Amino acid sequence: MNAFIGVMVAVGVGLLTNELFDASSWLAKRIVRRAARIRYGDSERGAIRAEEQARYIADRPGNLLKLVTAIGFLATALAHRRQRAAGDDAPQGSLLDQVRAPYLVDIPSGIVARGLYPTEHYEGEWVRHWWAPTRRIILGTLGCLALTLWPPPPVPTDLGPDWLASALNAVIAARWPWWILLAPWAGWTITAWWRDRFTVTRSRVMRVRGVLRLEITSASLSSATDVQLRQSILGRVLNFGTITFLNLPLLHPMRRTTALPNPNELLLQVAEVIYDPAAIYERETTDKDLIAAAFDEGLGDDQLPEQA
Repeated sequence: MNAFIGVMVAVGVGLLTNELFDASSWLAKRIVRRAARIRYGDSERGAIRAEEQARYIADRPGNLLKLVTAIGFLATALAHRRQRAAGDDAPQGSLLDQVRAPYLVDIPSGIVARGLYPTEHYEGEWVRHWWAPTRRIILGTLGCLALTLWPPPPVPTDLGPDWLASALNAVIAARWPWWILLAPWAGWTITAWWRDRFTVTRSRVMRVRGVLRLEITSASLSSATDVQLRQSILGRVLNFGTITFLNLPLLHPMRRTTALPNPNELLLQVAEVIYDPAAIYERETTDKDLIAAAFDEGLGDDQLPEQA
């Protein structure tokens, strides 16, 4: 018992020391700027993203949470760099290093591609945060545990056929069938979560979901201009939030989408598509000019990154 108290005191002193000093906050700001440089390069877009992420870090409560969030940004940037390295053969230091395509993978998945028309400009898709299926699985596990520890009363035989009442009473008495049903239900929940995609294009926001069936719901950007982001305390800790399009009807399926990951970055991208689409076209035009200039430098077709 004394050893346990000593460990808890040591952990508490460490957390208190971390909150009293700004080392974690200072390190978090350095990490997010490095993450933005890794993901977007030494470009104007990279500088803008670095400032946005730095402000987001400053708004996080607690120094330790600032550091954890910054490490999350860095992990995402490193993942994008691995994807870029897998398909980018352009020599470093060339004009192509400034092109947007090597830094963002704008290719829709097979789940989303079936819901896009041929000329639709795809911007991105998001799988809901892992907390969405985890919460359901935790609640299901707690329900099975409650049924195991405190089974329901026996089923009266006068409510139906004798064989049905006997079977239900056998299941209640055995207690273990609940756990057998939990495993396939959890697998179904995880599969449904993975196939649930929130998607943004130049003309609409949409949600594609379904395991055996397919459900595609969309709303045009012209009718989804008022966007609200809400994060609970747990959402700020785990970095997920709820996006609400306030001017859509209350019963519209796209009005409210919960448990979206990296909500701040998602909100900025949605806002750019809604309020400043000209900036996207201008950036793409700049990319084309850089590719043309790269040809003038003597780059061949095999040195260009694939365009989505």
